[in-house]
Formats: sequence, C-alpha cells, structure tokens
Amino acid sequence: MVPGERQVRLDLPAGPGGGRWAGRVALRRPARAADLTGLPPTYIGAAALDLLVHQNLDFARRLIAAGVPTQLEVYPRTFHGFDVGSAPVSETFKRNRLAVLRRGLGIDGQEHP
Repeated sequence: MVPGERQVRLDLPAGPGGGRWAGRVALRRPARAADLTGLPPTYIGAAALDLLVHQNLDFARRLIAAGVPTQLEVYPRTFHGFDVGSAPVSETFKRNRLAVLRRGLGIDGQEHP
C-alpha cells in the first residue's frame, strides 16, 4: 500500500460476475500500489496520442505481471477524450467498452468460466 493511501471496499453485487469480488478490499488508486495481485479483471482502453498513454501501458504491464486478467486496447490516431465524439473509432470504443462491462457483470447472455 502507498503510504497515506486510503483503502475502500469493493461493493459489487452478488449476482453473476460480481459475487467473486464482493467485499474484496482494493486501493482507491490501484495504479499507484506496489502489489496489484488480487485485483479483479481489468479493461484499459487508451488513446494512442494521449499524453498519459504510457501510464496506461505501464499499468497494464504491471497487472499482467501480477496475474490479473487484463484486456488492453490502444486506439490509433486518437487523443484524450476521443470517446466523447461520434466518429467511427469513438463508436467502436464505446461498443467495446460496453461489451467488456456487460461480460464482466455477467449480463451479456453468454456463459463464462
């Protein structure tokens, strides 16, 4: 834990997808934690031209090294906030993000191990 970092509970529903993680303790800012083991599966959608893209890449690398199931998508020729617009790449990102969320919550209508 980072000195002075406050811990919060992960209060997820006990339904499909949430039950495994209900009640787990996570850091408020896990990217700053030294140990990422035990975090839930993580999706990171990053804009390739965002000034913070390297932080996203580093966080994904650390999650993978800690054994956390991680899905990383970097969208070429996009900048911070690209998901606000209605360009085709923005719409693709929004569809992908929603699909990941639905799958993680177990509400996509498919069986997952």
